[in-house]
Amino acid sequence: MLLGPLRVSRGTEGLDPGPRQRRLILAMLLARVGTWVSTPELVEFLWGDNPPDSAANTVHRYVGALRRMVEPDLPKRATGSWLLGEPGQYRVDARAVSVDLLDFRAEIGKSRSAAAAGHRREALDRAVTALELWRDRCAADLAEVVTDHPVFVALEDECTQAVRFAARLALAEGRARDVLPALQRSAGRHPSDQALHGLLMSLLAADGRTVEAIRAFQEVSHHLIDRLGVGPGADLEAVLRNVLRQAGAGLEVGDVAERNDAATTRDTRTGPAIRPAQLPVDHASFAGRQQELRRLAAYARSEPPSLPIIGIDGIPGVGKTTLAVHLAHRISGEYTDGNLYLNLRGFDGRRPPVGPAEALQAFLSALGVVPAGGGGDVEALAALYRSVLADRRVLILLDNADDADQVRPLLPGNRNCLVVITSRTRLSALGVTSGACLLTLDVPTAAEARDAIRAGLTEGLAGDADVEALDEIIERCGRLPVALSLLAARMYDTPLSDILADLRAKRHNLDVFTDANLDNNLRAVFAGSYDRLSPEAARLFRLLSVHPGPDVTEEALAGLLGVDQIAVRPLLRELMRTRLLTQNRPRRYQMHVLVTIYAAELAAAIGPPEEAEAARRRLYDFYQQSVDRARDVIEGVRRAGDHDRSGAAWLVAEHDVLRAVIEDAADRGETPRVWRLTMSMQPFYQSYVWWREWQKAARFALDVAARAG
Repeated sequence: MLLGPLRVSRGTEGLDPGPRQRRLILAMLLARVGTWVSTPELVEFLWGDNPPDSAANTVHRYVGALRRMVEPDLPKRATGSWLLGEPGQYRVDARAVSVDLLDFRAEIGKSRSAAAAGHRREALDRAVTALELWRDRCAADLAEVVTDHPVFVALEDECTQAVRFAARLALAEGRARDVLPALQRSAGRHPSDQALHGLLMSLLAADGRTVEAIRAFQEVSHHLIDRLGVGPGADLEAVLRNVLRQAGAGLEVGDVAERNDAATTRDTRTGPAIRPAQLPVDHASFAGRQQELRRLAAYARSEPPSLPIIGIDGIPGVGKTTLAVHLAHRISGEYTDGNLYLNLRGFDGRRPPVGPAEALQAFLSALGVVPAGGGGDVEALAALYRSVLADRRVLILLDNADDADQVRPLLPGNRNCLVVITSRTRLSALGVTSGACLLTLDVPTAAEARDAIRAGLTEGLAGDADVEALDEIIERCGRLPVALSLLAARMYDTPLSDILADLRAKRHNLDVFTDANLDNNLRAVFAGSYDRLSPEAARLFRLLSVHPGPDVTEEALAGLLGVDQIAVRPLLRELMRTRLLTQNRPRRYQMHVLVTIYAAELAAAIGPPEEAEAARRRLYDFYQQSVDRARDVIEGVRRAGDHDRSGAAWLVAEHDVLRAVIEDAADRGETPRVWRLTMSMQPFYQSYVWWREWQKAARFALDVAARAG
């Protein structure tokens, strides 16, 4: 049983799930019954941001103990019948166990179907049966951990929605008493949910308990004023007015408020419903991204089972906000109660991120709810925010989020709203816990970049020379939208040939992407990510500028720093999180060409010159040693008459990088390195019969040697 204190039984025998962490794992698996839960998610659930090195093994051990709790004769490494496992994930088989959450969902589903068919009595009977299963918060005995977790918040919202549905049925059928126990439990858990308390007042009055209904109004008023600094909303006061009218009492809402000691001191109130319209202006010359727009719009209109959330992530300046704003404008008409927008400043670089309380107060104010004295803790403000949006259809755009934790308090509790989030960080946690639609935005195609620039030009391109110049400008910018937009502003009064000449002359710095407006500064865009790095990760970022290849592996990063791979992994995660480094293929990482230039500028400005040179020598040595090992493997396997797999496979994967390293060494006059690397690769070329490639490599090495004398 999950809907209340966690309980496990086999037949009539009660079972002990064991210590707290094992119970937490079981609670999470039952809350996600029928779906896979990853080991990293369980590790984060148990230990947060500071898991021990043995965390994954501990989770695996706990899962084994849970399996044997139900099936005591299960062999040590066997999976069993109910708690299934695959590499890195686990799932409770919904067909093999009886879980009250599944029974609840089945009954509520039948209740809604009966109501839709006009069978309201049957619908209410089934809803009451379902609500009797929900005795308390999910895993109530673990409440200090699970209450604020997104998975359990979503389950609690599922219960609240069912209670509201049943309460409305009970009012229509004149059976208030049947639903009151469940409604009172739910209202007690959500003291700031005005819609829920309004239903409670209505059912109490319908059951002839007018005094209790008025007392319920006073209690929620006290709570709202004491915790949030706001009075009851217009909708809740309308419910009270209806209660008093039905009872024939000679009181008005104001009389009740005067008898409420806390209400006499309030200096703000919930105003009338407001339809906010906060979206930033759409980009006048938006072009391209049609595939992404179709995918995201289709998701928003697909009626997902819970709150629809769209998360757009990508490298700095790739156009996340532009796409999100354009999408929001395209579909905003479908959200009849308005739209909200907030720049969360997650990677602002100049100002701190917006805190949850500040964000909630801003949104509540936009919705007509103005807390007095700036008051209220985050939990209470979030509950009030969800209550205000409970019956509204609003689009919410959260721009430049730091991570999933920053946006969780800003998520409404109903599926009628839509939340669009942009972040440099991939919001995987929201994909796992909330079913969010996640899109990693890449740079546009050359054609899309060309169309976007042309759409913003007041005059067409003059001729073929301009077309060729524009295409080269686009490629020299790495098709990065923010860089292209900075140059597009110059195209109004500067010939394309002059801009291209400037790019060629300043190809090793970002001066061409800076103007008098400090907001239009590419360095500032990248600094928003760089300033978030630890000193060790910042050093690795700067030194990465000496790597000449198209991408890099974890092993090469370790070689660059002169440390082991274990030491480089947390630094790699930092660079990935801030999107200064991205994963282009499994276990291979790359930096955008302009980000590489930014790293080189920092390396020249911050680190001593000998530091970069030492890193370059370590990198050369790493690749030389790696090629030598691969060559030895190839030759050893060939002598044994076997088919080589490992050595040649490594060289195939690294071939483009090695060619770039050889060319970099040649540019720096490192002729012995060029010759040795090239000759070490000869067995590989011969093994794969890449004669033409070997010919080109050998000729290049000979030319370098000839120039060096």
